[in-house]
Amino acid sequence: MKKKLLFFIVAYFLAAPAFSQIKFSDETKKYIEYNDSITVFKNGLLIDGKGNAATAHQTVIISNGKINWVGDDAKATIPNGATIIDLNGKAIMPGLVMLHEHMYISAHSIEPRYANLRQLPFTFPRLYLAAGATTIRTCGSVEPYSDIRIKKDIDLGLLPGPNMELTAPYIEGKSTRFPQMKENKTPAEAAAFVNYWADQGFTSFKAYMAVDKPTLKAAIDAAHKRNLKITGHLDVVTYKEAAALGMDNLEHGFMASTDFAMGKKRKCTTFPW
Repeated sequence: MKKKLLFFIVAYFLAAPAFSQIKFSDETKKYIEYNDSITVFKNGLLIDGKGNAATAHQTVIISNGKINWVGDDAKATIPNGATIIDLNGKAIMPGLVMLHEHMYISAHSIEPRYANLRQLPFTFPRLYLAAGATTIRTCGSVEPYSDIRIKKDIDLGLLPGPNMELTAPYIEGKSTRFPQMKENKTPAEAAAFVNYWADQGFTSFKAYMAVDKPTLKAAIDAAHKRNLKITGHLDVVTYKEAAALGMDNLEHGFMASTDFAMGKKRKCTTFPW
């Protein structure tokens, strides 16, 4: 018999500091199986997410929104009044923390040079929870105010969804095939762009394929000045150049990198996302 896997889907809701004060909407309540001050999962196969071997007969105690204790069933002290869930035949693991996610999907366009992206604010937060993701970084926005509202409504308990860390709209350069992306044509524009979206509450940034070195450098410096991180899906700027400029990390785009092809001429291509 296949073992069933129980993700800590409820862990997002339970992780909220003011969990007991949150007034969940009827829509959100559909996705909450347990909403008690103390919940005990016992007799489960624990996958701890640290690379250790799965351990059988484990108990997890959650109290007022926090995981208070994890260990062997035989050593567990069950608090009075706790809701107890027997996980016999099931496995339990922490919710997934996913760092390259989006609230949009590509939309059909009859003009290939004029790509369009479609926001899915209702569907995607639910899909992330269904896949076991309880915390996500959006890693690039095309409808930033929609992303802000989604996060706000999830935090207030109005909508079901994971904890969200918001990445600002793409820092794009002088040429883009995406009409939803601003073209930052100068370093000064890029720095102002970073500061504006940081003021709106975005906590990370992502540079995109047509941005050039001076513009990227200005964006990196502006983000770091505010103790924020910046990643990139690059093309015009190579990986080595980005690293030298202080880029914090890189997101896919390997098909466009010339760093590993000796003598290859640079050519700006455009691949989402």
